[in-house]
Amino acid sequence: MSTSNALPGRLAKAQAHYEREFILTALKTHDGHNTRTAVWLGVSRRTLYVKLREHGLEGEASAMRTEAGIVGPRTRFVR
Repeated sequence: MSTSNALPGRLAKAQAHYEREFILTALKTHDGHNTRTAVWLGVSRRTLYVKLREHGLEGEASAMRTEAGIVGPRTRFVR
């Protein structure tokens, strides 16, 4: 195996790992609120949902909302 062929695979794996951890950190910062997380990340909610599915994180946002004491899938906040 040559190093030139191995690098793209390693790089892709490292990027995927970093992206997963970055999304998790953003979700934690925003108590699992998908819309706020997407805005903070600078992506659409749809893109966030795709990324959550890609990284196996679909249930994480719901669990974080529960931990934060936010009830229900959609909780409105007052400014």
